[in-house]
Amino acid sequence: MALLNMNDYYTPLISLISHAIEAGFVPESNRNFIREAQDPDELLEKIGLGKAAE
Repeated sequence: MALLNMNDYYTPLISLISHAIEAGFVPESNRNFIREAQDPDELLEKIGLGKAAE
């Protein structure tokens, strides 16, 4: 899942997921499914579609 977290829009969701992991409801490995950035170019890099991937 790729989240473009502009203006911290997805910060509450990211916090909820972190809390669920810390509480043991969700496996720690699931954290790897989330890529988050506030900059579109940075997010594209994180998911392998940015300039470095070319």
